[in-house]
Amino acid sequence: MLTTSIKSQCTTSDRNHGVGGTSALLHVGDIQITEEVVKTLDGSALQCNPGKASAKSNKDASNKTRDTQWGRPNPRGFQNTGNFYMFMKFLGDEYVRDVRKVAEPDFIEHLQNKLKEDRPNTVVREGDNKFKLLETTSKQFVTLLKALRLYPAFDGQNLFKTNNRMYQRVYDKIDRVYNQFESRIKAEKLTDGTSDNQIVVDWDTLKSKVFAKFPRLSKEVLYIKCFNEFPMRDNYKNVRLITDSNARIPTTDLDIENVKENTIYLTSTLREAQFFLVDYKTKGTYGAKVLKFSESLTNELKEYGKSNKVSKTLFGTQPMSKFVSNLLDSIGIRKGSKAEREKDPTLRMSKQNINYLRKSYVSTAMSKFKGNAQERIDLAWLMNHAPTSSLIYNKELLKDDKYKLENADPDTVAAFNGDNAEI
Repeated sequence: MLTTSIKSQCTTSDRNHGVGGTSALLHVGDIQITEEVVKTLDGSALQCNPGKASAKSNKDASNKTRDTQWGRPNPRGFQNTGNFYMFMKFLGDEYVRDVRKVAEPDFIEHLQNKLKEDRPNTVVREGDNKFKLLETTSKQFVTLLKALRLYPAFDGQNLFKTNNRMYQRVYDKIDRVYNQFESRIKAEKLTDGTSDNQIVVDWDTLKSKVFAKFPRLSKEVLYIKCFNEFPMRDNYKNVRLITDSNARIPTTDLDIENVKENTIYLTSTLREAQFFLVDYKTKGTYGAKVLKFSESLTNELKEYGKSNKVSKTLFGTQPMSKFVSNLLDSIGIRKGSKAEREKDPTLRMSKQNINYLRKSYVSTAMSKFKGNAQERIDLAWLMNHAPTSSLIYNKELLKDDKYKLENADPDTVAAFNGDNAEI
């Protein structure tokens, strides 16, 4: 590293232009790169331009944030500390020597392979994990994206600077890997029921509580039984119900394309009710689906329809979130404020109703699934954004590689990472 050419203290020029100003320019193709800023990867350059506190803030990042991300300034020069250095060191010494290597054709594959490795902790005390948490790697990883955004020599998100479009393309590819990595972290948490630092009630226990509390043909019991066969988001709201035995049931692809709203066919001629799921969050990825309820549940739904004089919609036209909230309250799964949940992680978030059911189902199903680590991650990922979270359904889907996390499209990954709403 050319550390002798790097300034250790920030000046006005440093803040305006990056360390070294605009001197010592290198040319790589049509890209102008400042050697001190880019090639040497000296942390003091990033320390002088730490960025903003957040995407929505005009305030500079605090000294603590700067020290954590880029290392603490030192008069003797860069001391090889901070998340940025640690991540580049993890990728390999060659990336510490020259960060431009992230733009090479084989970097994305190298990055993906490294992220699959277990990272040993250098110091392990009694009770500590032998390996670094994935969240630790994520916090280090994000600094690479910040460096590509913050530095004039990279400026990976400025589409209007023609000379930096190569880095804009590089940034997009690395950002996609980062989002997939975040999805992996979330999926792994979902496999043990501890996502959002929350402990959810086992699904079998939750069902038993509902069945003991409400009558056999109640809305509460039938909703939970439907959810047990096909767990999903708020897609049981406003489901059109067709009971007319003379109704023509869609069979061809064209027939199904013409179904414009979620519909359940529950006719006397059907041994298994058919649920045409055509309107849901990830339809763009999976298309319209035809789900078949079990024969026993079909019979109970027919009884439920007759005894409750249900004719147009199965569970009514309104969103089910409030209904589920009341149901959970009634069986003792109470809501709690953030402060209360920090003391008691079994309490649920105030707006977490249907998602609580999904997490309970998924974590319980995953505890029974026997597969290797990657199969568990792929299954947990799929169960949380596919049309239904059904274990049997998604095990079948995963026989096709296109449904695995590493092959997911960016929009689906982004939706999964931000999926906290009752939708």
